[in-house]
Amino acid sequence: MCGGLNVLDYIKMIDVQILSELGIRTLGPHTVRISMSEGLYNHAESIKTRLKRENI
Repeated sequence: MCGGLNVLDYIKMIDVQILSELGIRTLGPHTVRISMSEGLYNHAESIKTRLKRENI
């Protein structure tokens, strides 16, 4: 049994992913393909920009 409210009821958890250059080079093209297939065009463009910035 659990009580009413606790401190976790007032905290919003946010996950953050950080990729190295190797990670972007490895996962980037797959991420673009998946994002496009799901209709997440801005996510795909974000990765494309990172790939260009890293000259990959």
